[in-house]
Amino acid sequence: MGRQPLDRPRPGQRAHPPVRAGPKRRRGTRVRGGRALTEQTTPTCASFDPAYGNTYVAFDSSNNKAQPNDLSAFGPLEYGEVEGGEEEFALTVSRPGTGIGTVSSAPPGISCGTECSAKYKEGTEVTLTASPGEGSKFAGWSGCDSEPAGKCVVTMSAAREVIATFEKIEVVKVPLKVALEGTGSGGVTSSPGLISCEPFCEDEFAAGTKVTLTVSPGPDSLFMAWKHCDSGGVNGRQCTVTMDKAKEVTVLFTTTHELAVSKAEGSGLGKVQSAPGGILCLSNCQSATAVFKEGTSVTLNATPAKHFHLVEWSGDCSGKGACEVTMGEDHEVAALFAEDPKLTLALTKTGPGQGIVKSHPAGVLCSYACGALTASFYEGDEVLLEVSKLGKGSAFAGWSGGGCSGTGTCTVTMDGAKSVEAEFE
Repeated sequence: MGRQPLDRPRPGQRAHPPVRAGPKRRRGTRVRGGRALTEQTTPTCASFDPAYGNTYVAFDSSNNKAQPNDLSAFGPLEYGEVEGGEEEFALTVSRPGTGIGTVSSAPPGISCGTECSAKYKEGTEVTLTASPGEGSKFAGWSGCDSEPAGKCVVTMSAAREVIATFEKIEVVKVPLKVALEGTGSGGVTSSPGLISCEPFCEDEFAAGTKVTLTVSPGPDSLFMAWKHCDSGGVNGRQCTVTMDKAKEVTVLFTTTHELAVSKAEGSGLGKVQSAPGGILCLSNCQSATAVFKEGTSVTLNATPAKHFHLVEWSGDCSGKGACEVTMGEDHEVAALFAEDPKLTLALTKTGPGQGIVKSHPAGVLCSYACGALTASFYEGDEVLLEVSKLGKGSAFAGWSGGGCSGTGTCTVTMDGAKSVEAEFE
């Protein structure tokens, strides 16, 4: 719609209410909420407004030759809203205080941290959320319209600034000290923390921290015990303490010595075992070693295999009995086992008959053609002799010698050399 200034209406002409500009008008100026939003025209519509002392004519912009109409009697024009004319306002977040933290927005735009300012359309409701960093706490908002559930809500009707304050959490620290005791040596480390004892045997921890100490005995040393642990205790390699106050933990180490046991050269079969435990050298074992704490009294017991016996100890023990050593230093001991002696059993068959004689355990097997034989058995063995088969037309007449008689089996105890006769008819 185009407009031209005309003379004012004649006196007595009836006034009309204000006229709203039609949809063909592209641009103009509107007033809303006390602020002027101006859309550019050439010339501006406002310059023809009767409020500025001018009069109006109106004509069809598509037919400028049509007779214009005088609109001045209608008074000041009201201009409709222009599409795409919504205003945006900046929302800015600042984060003072001694602590650290971030602020995010919904709808998105602010991620402060990095983006601490964003523009939002008029009327937008923005919700801000504060997230404190490690070692910090959120202290509060300033500049919010409301604070539901600890969040900040602002409605954008103008440029706004919100303050989110973060404060550093004051950490109370308490000391933990490790003391090493005893004749031995070793180390202790902590997790978390910087204890690496020795030389760093003390550190400070935030109150409430659970600290785990781990022990490592040194060379020629043995870990014995913890003192003043909350859990873990004696003989456990780890000790746990909760730092609710200043604490001191003690670790006990003792010196150790090595006991070496071997079988002497040429030794037979046998077992060597220690009390307290540590050494266990079985029949097929040639040597064994164990570490014992200083001052420990160790007894070595020798157990020969069947048909063997202990001849003697050598090294730091002697004799044939139990070997006892006190671990004030390293010790070496050797055991010599030997096979038991064997005794002779002589069997003779007499008479005209035939038969086979054999023994349990094995050693004697005298067949039809055998007239006599000897066999060796270990001292103390009990040897059972029996006639296993008779020759054709033969009968067994009986045993004699070696403590045997009759026609049944013959049992000989080998407590010396023995002779037995078997008579066949």
